[in-house]
Amino acid sequence: MVNSCIGLKRSKLENQLTLEYFKDINKRQEREQSLLNHSLKAADMYMGTQHLRVMEDVSFLRKSFGKEVVDLKIISAAYGLISEYQIIAPYSVTFTSMKSSEIDSWAN
Repeated sequence: MVNSCIGLKRSKLENQLTLEYFKDINKRQEREQSLLNHSLKAADMYMGTQHLRVMEDVSFLRKSFGKEVVDLKIISAAYGLISEYQIIAPYSVTFTSMKSSEIDSWAN
C-alpha cells in the first residue's frame, strides 16, 4: 500500500528542514541531528485526515490478518518513497508548493 504525505505534521518547528536542506546531504544530516528529539516514525509524523484514515485501516487489517498483510510506504515530498517505520525529522516541503516541472526535477 502506498500513501502520500501531507503538509500537516505532528511536529512543526521554526527550524524544521526545508527543501534547501534536502538538496545538500551534509546540511540535512547536521540539521536532522539537531532535530532528533522531534523526529518520529513516518507513520506517526503525518496528521492529515487521509493519512490517519489509512493508518486506521492498516491497523485493522494487521489486527485481523497479521502484521505481514500490509507493507505501507509513504511518498514524501522531502524524503521520497519511505517506509512507515523510517525515522524522519520535521520538515516543510510539499508538492503543492512546487510547479510540475519542479516536481519532475525533484523526483529525478
